[in-house]
Amino acid sequence: MNRPNIATDSRNRGSILLLVLVTMSALSFFALAATENTRTVVEAATLERLTLRAEAAADSAIAFIDKQLALDENWTGTGDWVTLAPTEQFRVRQVETADPMQRHFLVEAHAVDAEVKLRAEFHVDRYTAPVLEHALATLGGPVDMNNVHLVGDLLVVDTQGGVKDYDPLSGEWQTRTSGGDPATSATNNTLDGDLMTFTGELQGVAYTGDNVQLFAPMINPKWNLDSYLTPSSTRIVTTQTSFNNYDTDSTVVVVAPMGASIQFKNSDIRGGVVIWSPPDWPQRGPAYNSINWSSCNFGLPSANPASTDIGMIAPGSELSHGNNETHGYGLFHYHSVGHLNNAHIEGSVWVVNEVTKLNNVDVTYDPALKSVPYEGMGVSAIYTPFDGAREYHGEPVVLVQP
Repeated sequence: MNRPNIATDSRNRGSILLLVLVTMSALSFFALAATENTRTVVEAATLERLTLRAEAAADSAIAFIDKQLALDENWTGTGDWVTLAPTEQFRVRQVETADPMQRHFLVEAHAVDAEVKLRAEFHVDRYTAPVLEHALATLGGPVDMNNVHLVGDLLVVDTQGGVKDYDPLSGEWQTRTSGGDPATSATNNTLDGDLMTFTGELQGVAYTGDNVQLFAPMINPKWNLDSYLTPSSTRIVTTQTSFNNYDTDSTVVVVAPMGASIQFKNSDIRGGVVIWSPPDWPQRGPAYNSINWSSCNFGLPSANPASTDIGMIAPGSELSHGNNETHGYGLFHYHSVGHLNNAHIEGSVWVVNEVTKLNNVDVTYDPALKSVPYEGMGVSAIYTPFDGAREYHGEPVVLVQP
């Protein structure tokens, strides 16, 4: 009878157990390696996703810079962090630069643990308001002039693509393409200066200077009259809308409800008048207020040291009716003109929209106005990235203090 070989069986079972242990260890190692690899892939994917979100936040910051500069050319940054989402935010700080035509910013954007740092650089394209260079400038819309006598240049934007308006929603200047070509009617007008149009002609105007045909669109600058809302010893801020036999050396700033009619009669306002309207009021929309004047004087000659160089600044308001030997000095800026009759102005007149009737009006341009730094208007700037945005690696910079 054969007996089992106990020693051999023990060795076989031991070998199998060892093989099982080795196999299990190998499987555990591969399982751990696979788990670790999966964790690494997931972490990498998560970090990539967060990095993409941080980059998107940085892109939002650059677009934000562009809009802010269009609204305020002296903008220096956000200061604090701006939150886009519960886990995403950005901060913008301005960097000093010796070139006045450039604006540099440091952009930091976070998305949880991901961070993006960029240096964004913007170039300034500056435009001077054409009103400061002409006796009369009309920037689009029908024009009707009779017995108008100008000493200085006349600018008539007589084509629909001849002007770029500022759009506060996009923060950009956009070429006006609506409303058709403005019709112009002119009879018995004289111009001691250059005639500037896009069509190359304007019937009913006898001029002594050159006939200048324009091709590049004019820039219709934005305005912001909020700084005029602060009263001073030479500035009266009022909600009054009727001025009869009113006499003052100060500048009168009128803040009236939308749609209100503002009346001036037999008044002498030597500091000029500002009719406030919101800075984001559409340039081609309806007028914010209407203005009527009769037998008034606005502004003082530039030789007077008290002069503000303001006649009547009302870029959001229509001059509905001006009559009876009114005199003025300085800048006269309107949304539109309904009927202006028997006025004598030394300075510059700028009308953004329709001129329904100018009759028996004299305007003598004063070149001194070209260098006047009018508060809240007169010069506009467009900022565009000129070197894009590049990664910031911590090179020494000097930040502009807000």
